[in-house]
Amino acid sequence: MLVQRFLGLFETEVVPQLSRLRKSVIYGDANDYNVLVAYEAGRAPHIAGVIDFGDTHYGITVSELATAVAYAILGKKDVLAAAASVAAGYHRQSPLTEEEIGLLYTLIGMRLASA
Repeated sequence: MLVQRFLGLFETEVVPQLSRLRKSVIYGDANDYNVLVAYEAGRAPHIAGVIDFGDTHYGITVSELATAVAYAILGKKDVLAAAASVAAGYHRQSPLTEEEIGLLYTLIGMRLASA
């Protein structure tokens, strides 16, 4: 039932906007298990790179964020805070359009439904 709800939202909200949304090469698998973290003396741990490029594809750019958020909220008590934190960080580096922000809920739900 939940999957059907998000499929319906995708068809009514995302599909009509597909031709207008930004597109790019999407990594498609941003999650804790695919991040390489560097630990250097005197420096905070930081992301040094990513691995596993098997889900890389050309698609709507905002779907990259939706995938990352979907993974980030798994197992969290406060999913909204976790989602907002990831989305804010992404937006600082790669500003989202109003249309993309408006589609995030549906795209996140679709990613979770397909997992």
